[in-house]
Amino acid sequence: MNIIFKTTAVVFLCCGISLAQTAKKGGAPAALTKDQIGDAKKLANEYYKNQNYKNALEGYSRLVLSDADNMEFNYRLGMCYLNTNENKPAAIEYLLKASTKKDCPKDVNYYLAEALRYAGEFDDAVENFEKYKEGNREN
Repeated sequence: MNIIFKTTAVVFLCCGISLAQTAKKGGAPAALTKDQIGDAKKLANEYYKNQNYKNALEGYSRLVLSDADNMEFNYRLGMCYLNTNENKPAAIEYLLKASTKKDCPKDVNYYLAEALRYAGEFDDAVENFEKYKEGNREN
C-alpha cells in the first residue's frame, strides 16, 4: 500500500512541475503602460524595417494589447505573422481588423487573402484577392 501511495505522489509531482513550466513559456505578452508604448513602438518599427519579423511580432503583439484598434499595429502584426513560420493563419484577425480602417494600406486585402489561403479558407481568399484587384485597377 505504501508503494502505491509513493508512486501516485511522484506522478502528481511530475505532472505539476511539467504544467508549471509550460505555463511560463506559453503565457500571453503583458500590455504596456503609456510610458512604455513609445519605446516599444520605436523598437518594433526598427525590427520591422530591418525585416526582423520574429522580434517585431513580439513588440507588435504587446502594442496591439495596449491599443487594439490601432490600424498600423494590427497591419504590421498581421504582416509579421505572414513573414514568419510562427502561425501564418493568425494574421487573419489582425489584417481583417486593419482592413476596416479608412487609412489602411492598399495591399491589405492581398495579404489578408494570403493568410486566408494558409488557413485553407479558399473562397474567402479568392474574394479578398478580387477586392485587392478592384481596389488597384488603373483607370
